[in-house]
Amino acid sequence: MITELLFETYAVPKLNFGIDGIFAYNHLMKINNLNEMEDGIIINSGNNTTHLLVIHNHQFQANKTLRLSIGGHHITEYLRELIQIKYPNLKNLITTPRLQEIKQKFLYVGDNYLDQLKQFHYLSPFVDKKQLIIQFPIPASQQSKENNQNSNELNELEKERKLQLRKQQGQRLSEMAQQRRQKQLEDQQSKLEELEDLRLQKKNYSAAQFKKLLEEYNHKNIGALDREIEALYANINWNKTIITQEDNVKYFGLLDIADENLNEEQLRQKRKQRTLKQIRHQKERAQLRKQTVKQENQEKILREQELREHNPTQWLADLQRRRTELLTNFERRRKTKESQKDRRGLQAKKRMRLLAEHGSNSISSKKKGSNANDNKDEDLFGLNDDDWNIYLEMAGEQDHFSRELIESEELELEEIDKKLADYWRCVATDGKSNNFIYNDYQILLGVERIRCPEILFQPNIAGYDQMGLIETLQTLIKQFDMKTQINLVNNIALVGGNAKLEGFEQRIRNDFQCLRPINTNVQIKTLQNPQLASWFGAANFALNNNNFLKTAILKQYYNENGIDRIKYKLHQASNIYY
Repeated sequence: MITELLFETYAVPKLNFGIDGIFAYNHLMKINNLNEMEDGIIINSGNNTTHLLVIHNHQFQANKTLRLSIGGHHITEYLRELIQIKYPNLKNLITTPRLQEIKQKFLYVGDNYLDQLKQFHYLSPFVDKKQLIIQFPIPASQQSKENNQNSNELNELEKERKLQLRKQQGQRLSEMAQQRRQKQLEDQQSKLEELEDLRLQKKNYSAAQFKKLLEEYNHKNIGALDREIEALYANINWNKTIITQEDNVKYFGLLDIADENLNEEQLRQKRKQRTLKQIRHQKERAQLRKQTVKQENQEKILREQELREHNPTQWLADLQRRRTELLTNFERRRKTKESQKDRRGLQAKKRMRLLAEHGSNSISSKKKGSNANDNKDEDLFGLNDDDWNIYLEMAGEQDHFSRELIESEELELEEIDKKLADYWRCVATDGKSNNFIYNDYQILLGVERIRCPEILFQPNIAGYDQMGLIETLQTLIKQFDMKTQINLVNNIALVGGNAKLEGFEQRIRNDFQCLRPINTNVQIKTLQNPQLASWFGAANFALNNNNFLKTAILKQYYNENGIDRIKYKLHQASNIYY
């Protein structure tokens, strides 16, 4: 298909095919003043796949070739997935060209993935250098909206006036609700009187006549009427309770009168007033505590803002230290839970020791009191307050597992992460972090910088069930004897677009060196522009008229034989399976 297209459409005079990785390898050998087809290994990591090719005895060993079905395209798509999950509002702006630019400029291969992952997790000073804020273009509609918001921004006096207005509206709504509740109570009382009169009329009618009368009031039988009357009684009592709680303090007047001056009904009302007054006081105390906590939080926010303005370094260090403490607590809880599953662990042994000590103490105490209580076989555990110390000792290590503490620490960690993200945006935008329109079109690129390229070495983190690059390279090298292995690993060439990723060469050298015998020399070569190495290699091959002309397909030969009868001639970079 390609041959026919090139000859028929583009009218090329002659044509040749070859493997891009071998062309790039020969160009690299030429740059390093080595012979073409020198023995070595070619790691060609392109857009869709990563091929591992072997040159042995100055010939391409096609039957030894291995392929990793991961390339630059998969890195880009994995980056798209991570960013869209993190910033779903920017889905339309995260286009493939932008992702490819981000990949080429900002992604890098970590020399030790797990260690750097922990550093990102605990927000060490290393992270400050690696976190990046990327600003996406703001649509014109949003820019005009921003200008309108800035021009119509309310000052503090206007905000205070609106706050007072809302309070007045809330008070009026409360009064309206009280009036509505009072009217509802009156309607329920009138309806109750009507239904009670209906029930009293039962003796004046026969069973059939009374049933017909009930149907006029939408009641099937006398039971349904009784249930509605009981429900009305309950609703009336509830509304009365609510209304009396909303009355002023004069309602509690019976509390100041001595019991001997009150009758039985007044005493009952006095007890009810005492209960309602306690409820009111509890609500007032709860509201006061709520206001105190709110005031303390506002003072804390003001102190934090002042510290951030005057000493941002200390503010940042305090936040990072507190975040590290919270993450340490989470990790300690996780390890404690895992240790509790082990029946032979320290936690289980401690619990058993406490139970055994308590059992031995209880037996000795029974023996001492056996003479006095020979006929009594009672379990007196718990009568003494000291008996409960065993539970306090066993539960002492579980204090940090309380639900309230865990939830509060999770909320605090989430708040710290928001503050730190806002700080990094401020640094990236030169102090414009208060511009919320800009913030809505920014992404914070952190651990994604090393996680996306890592799929070349650990494809499973992106859901690909195959070996990583280092494992594939080790599998390839094991196909040869030890002497050949030494020659091959002494000349490893990196070509393809992914070879330009920062740290790619160093990561392969470090990981592969660990798998080789001691004192094995692993040499890796690459170019400044490895993605163009294939083109330069093919151009060099085409300029070598002898090799190129011997194996080229001429247009005259194509015109004489047609596409179906062409026989391709092999050269040093040919694919014998093509």
